[in-house]
Amino acid sequence: MWRPFKGSFAQYLPNAKLVIDKFHVVKMASEALEAERKNYQAQLSKEDRIYVKNSIRWLTLKRPGNLTPAEQKALEVVKKAIPELAVAYDFKEAFYCIYDEPDKQSAQNAFEAWENTLPHYGMEHFKKLIKRYTTITPLRRHLCLRGCAVLNHQWVYRRAQRLDQDVQSVRSGLQL
Repeated sequence: MWRPFKGSFAQYLPNAKLVIDKFHVVKMASEALEAERKNYQAQLSKEDRIYVKNSIRWLTLKRPGNLTPAEQKALEVVKKAIPELAVAYDFKEAFYCIYDEPDKQSAQNAFEAWENTLPHYGMEHFKKLIKRYTTITPLRRHLCLRGCAVLNHQWVYRRAQRLDQDVQSVRSGLQL
């Protein structure tokens, strides 16, 4: 997703394909939630900002399945008290769930449904996530959606061998 990164190795590995892994894509959803939390916090007094950051931040970054029963109750209280943060949390979780889809088409449909539920006003950080995501080519997007699980072992093995050969040829060309 970052052109200078691709440019840094394109000269030495011209046949290499840039693949964006699931972690980096879903990380953007967490960052969007964080930005929405910070927007909310900016309206608070200093004491309230510190309280929100220390108590709510980690709670909203956790996945629901990783919350303890006490944390689940606390999250429900937070969602009722701060509706805009509840919406952002739900959008983050819905984005993460796209990766649970069994195939490319289901994942693409889930993404489009998620995209269509974003409100026209607000949630600007999630809209930036859409812009970044939609700039990924369809093949790379599919690999991201499936966490690269769609690749079979033989294909990965052949690619690894080819990469190893490319690295060896670059090394031999660089030896002085």
